[in-house]
Amino acid sequence: MSYENPRIPEGINVARESVPVEFLRLAAGLAIVVALLTLALHLAGGWIARQIPFATEKAWVGDRIIGLQAVVAELGSPVWCRLHGRYVAGEITASLAEADLAIATYLPNSLAELRLPAKLLEAVSVGVPAICRDLHAIRHYFDESCVYFFRTEEELAAQLLLAASDYPEAERRARNARNRLRGITWDVEGPRFARFVEATAVARVIA
Repeated sequence: MSYENPRIPEGINVARESVPVEFLRLAAGLAIVVALLTLALHLAGGWIARQIPFATEKAWVGDRIIGLQAVVAELGSPVWCRLHGRYVAGEITASLAEADLAIATYLPNSLAELRLPAKLLEAVSVGVPAICRDLHAIRHYFDESCVYFFRTEEELAAQLLLAASDYPEAERRARNARNRLRGITWDVEGPRFARFVEATAVARVIA
């Protein structure tokens, strides 16, 4: 028995590229696939999340939600503490408008001292009385005629009782805060922000 190598037709290139080149080509292909899958998940993630029932979310969370429910029951507050699922962005304002009071519990730190809590602005925009941490940024725009301030847990409890005991006064403050909010516009804040950025840049250059 004899064996002969098959003849390769002319014009067919049988040469292999170097291993590094083939590896890079494979890696590039995988990177493209991963990027496309990530983009698809990002685009579909919001829609997928809205299709998940809250009961399923609770099942996934497991003991953590049970522990939170136990804390609520232990504090005797299941009447006013309502555990709900994820809000769709457009539903937040409508849900917040049903509240009697809103609490913005920013902790005092270098970041919080420079910004207004989003929940405070959301509450003010729908006319809900607000109780918030006594921070410089908040006081720059609102005072005691608009919101209730607290520094400690004891002061928070006292302000809650004060607002609940005289709700017409709380509503008056909410109206004042809403009127004050109308003046917080980009036309007013834009030049201030520009001056802040310029001053910060100058300070860094000098330093």
